[in-house]
Amino acid sequence: RCLASVLPQLAPGDRVIVQDGASTDGTAAWLAPQPVCVDWRSEPDDGEYCAINTALQRVQTDYVWFLPDDDEMQDGAMQAVRRWFADNPDSQVVVGRGRMVEDLPDGREFSAAPTPHFDGEFTAPRILRGEVSFLSPAIVLRADVLRHMGTFRTDLMCADTEYWLRCLQAGVRFDKTDAVLLVYHWHTSNGTKLKSRDLWLDTVRVYAQYGDRESLDRLLGKTLTAMENSESLATAPALSFRPLFTGQVMVAVPTGGQMTADTVASLLLMRTQDHMTSHGLIGEVQIS
Repeated sequence: RCLASVLPQLAPGDRVIVQDGASTDGTAAWLAPQPVCVDWRSEPDDGEYCAINTALQRVQTDYVWFLPDDDEMQDGAMQAVRRWFADNPDSQVVVGRGRMVEDLPDGREFSAAPTPHFDGEFTAPRILRGEVSFLSPAIVLRADVLRHMGTFRTDLMCADTEYWLRCLQAGVRFDKTDAVLLVYHWHTSNGTKLKSRDLWLDTVRVYAQYGDRESLDRLLGKTLTAMENSESLATAPALSFRPLFTGQVMVAVPTGGQMTADTVASLLLMRTQDHMTSHGLIGEVQIS
């Protein structure tokens, strides 16, 4: 459905690059008869961002748009992107809106309203403070930005977020459009949904690299809120809870400088211990 949503919107000169990870579900046979504008390869890779980096080596167009194979391009989105860059020739990156659809087990779809946009600028501090709402597959950028910034990291599950933060840190300007560009499908086999624990841990690492105490504190606060809404502490992503008769966590938090991964872990332990104490719990929280 992803390719089916893209092909009708292509103009002469547009190209679709498909990088398949040597899947055994018949993808290669399905891709073989596609139009010549579809440049596809099926070969082993080391994950999603490795595949993206491989595909980027074949980019020949002026603009690049990453679409996961689970998602769809909104009808009219390509025209909206062309119009945006024609009207804003100095724009380097544009952030659009996305419509989230949950694929239910019985085959039905539940569609939510498009992701709310944000007031003000799209900046690294605002991302880290949770003040902007966006979906990475609804971001379109000039190819020369990618050539200048290099490849995606392959050691992170949230390498897209790290890439946008890296671009912003380097002075790349992100603009926004109210146009809905993406249909984002959310389902039980969705990689993000299945790997929420590892994704959360990688997000903490990225916040430790680019953020400050305030942004980390907000992230950890959201985690503890999720814990309160969980059936038990043990169900919270990225945390394991082992009851003990006694337990106390002592941490030292620096007042300045870059936050390290160890400091982030200490912050999480400290905030979780406070949470447990306020709820009359005594125990030890471990991060693995």
